[in-house]
Amino acid sequence: MEGLANQPDVERADAVARSLLDDADPMVRSQAAGMVSFRARPGALEVLLPLADDPVPHVRMVLGWYLGGLRDRAAEPTLRALLADPDEQVRKFAARGLARLTASSRPLGADQSRLRTTSAQRQIRIPAVSLRPMAATA
Repeated sequence: MEGLANQPDVERADAVARSLLDDADPMVRSQAAGMVSFRARPGALEVLLPLADDPVPHVRMVLGWYLGGLRDRAAEPTLRALLADPDEQVRKFAARGLARLTASSRPLGADQSRLRTTSAQRQIRIPAVSLRPMAATA
């Protein structure tokens, strides 16, 4: 999976990740869900939604986070359903995903590739500070 994340052919990497969403190993399903959501190619939401019914809580848990990261309001009903999941961690991550979704979301159904920020855009801007020596007190 790690090699797939660095694959320069985005379409091929996405197709392989999607094919792993129904793998027998829950960790593979979880990682594939992360790759599909990270790439956010068209149709990503639709292929991720069935994981909300995965029998393994960990898969449902990470799905809550990943759906929020898609920033697509069409994920909201699934996230709200996950808030009632029997597993506490699934509920917590669904709440976090819902917070991510509502903090910065796109219009309903706007399933399209996300723009990535460059490292230059993510730089922290620190205001200038005067470093004048303080006056000595007697």
